[in-house]
Amino acid sequence: MAGTVVPSRSSRPDPRCPVRPGEACTLCQPGATGPADCALVWLVRSDPDLSAQLAVLTAEHRREQAAARADRQVAQQADERPCTPGDPCAA
Repeated sequence: MAGTVVPSRSSRPDPRCPVRPGEACTLCQPGATGPADCALVWLVRSDPDLSAQLAVLTAEHRREQAAARADRQVAQQADERPCTPGDPCAA
């Protein structure tokens, strides 16, 4: 159809949950509209012990993500590497 304008999708990412590393905000607290006004996020960030535990969880999550990225990169490089006689990939 000539002259028809198709609305574009929003490219805004889903908000991530600050207290569950790697997960999206599921609005688990009544009345919350996202991480910015979540009582659980406020509680964790304001309590020194909970904040320290969250820092440990976040560091573990980041290490796991970095390891997964490295594994994917190695696999991609192996797929791109030419196979020569005598290499295990030649079998």
